[in-house]
Amino acid sequence: MLYADDPGLGCFDTTVISDSCSNTSKHPPDDLSALRYKVSYPKKTIHNYETAPLPVIFLFHPGGYKECPPFDDDFMTLLCREFARKGFVCCTVGYRTGKLEDESANHLINQTAQQQFAIYRGQQDGRGAIRSFFKRQAEDNHGGRFIVNADQCFVGGASAGAALAMGLAYYRTASMINMVFPSASNSDLTIQEALGAVTEDYYYGEPTGSYFPVIRGVLNCWGGILIPESYDDGNDNGASESVFFSTANALANPPVIGFAGALDDTVDYLDDDQQYKIFSTTVPWKKENFCLKDGISGTYKIKKQVGDPLPYIPRNAAPSIYTIFCRQLI
Repeated sequence: MLYADDPGLGCFDTTVISDSCSNTSKHPPDDLSALRYKVSYPKKTIHNYETAPLPVIFLFHPGGYKECPPFDDDFMTLLCREFARKGFVCCTVGYRTGKLEDESANHLINQTAQQQFAIYRGQQDGRGAIRSFFKRQAEDNHGGRFIVNADQCFVGGASAGAALAMGLAYYRTASMINMVFPSASNSDLTIQEALGAVTEDYYYGEPTGSYFPVIRGVLNCWGGILIPESYDDGNDNGASESVFFSTANALANPPVIGFAGALDDTVDYLDDDQQYKIFSTTVPWKKENFCLKDGISGTYKIKKQVGDPLPYIPRNAAPSIYTIFCRQLI
């Protein structure tokens, strides 16, 4: 997904593709406006799906939302094949990518409007992919190839894909997602006004059907989740942040297994100031008006002042997530 102020052309051939807003693929000659998922599964010659539907896991690729990472990269393909050998149906899932990274001196702590768009679109696409998968099962069991048990659905991913998966599992409502983006008081358009609802009907599996299952578990490989800044009390025990996810529904917060590296300088390992971000404050990184929802005009523009925190805190690595979610899941 290119942006109006993107100085490069990403991986798109502009002599072939005239409308980059509708293009979500780098793999011609396939449908250039289509997102895809690839499925690994045991063959019917070795497994009887009619008597024993298998669990399903949806995996989302790494790449930091940068332009054009392959949705079926070697790591995702390897994981899917290994899960299939263990008796899973496994999907490696494509989602829209593309962002502008702040090129200022403080680029490591500044976050751009385009990065926020990428995070939100990932949530839209992840939900749309899962709904589309289960709609196809309801229609014809994926062409008769396999059948999954909708009560045994898992999500996971690496890096940006892990953050996407965490959002799918733990943002139970649209309001929870909207809380980690600027409100109307701090932006000309809210994220939902600019890009549509997180359950927008952009996909084969429409949001009106009962196609989104209960997620039973999460695989988080060096990813994280965004939590409203107002839920941070400055302590490291996760008590305040855990309130954001509190619910009386025992199935609402699935268990998570997380992996992180202490020397990772991209996804900060420790719960410290390195996990805090601030808004980018200069053009083109503080605003975006390209590829908005059809019929929407205006600009998603950050109005926060220099040094003001984001409306959320990224909780990135295994220690932080453990201290938060162990309070909800034990």
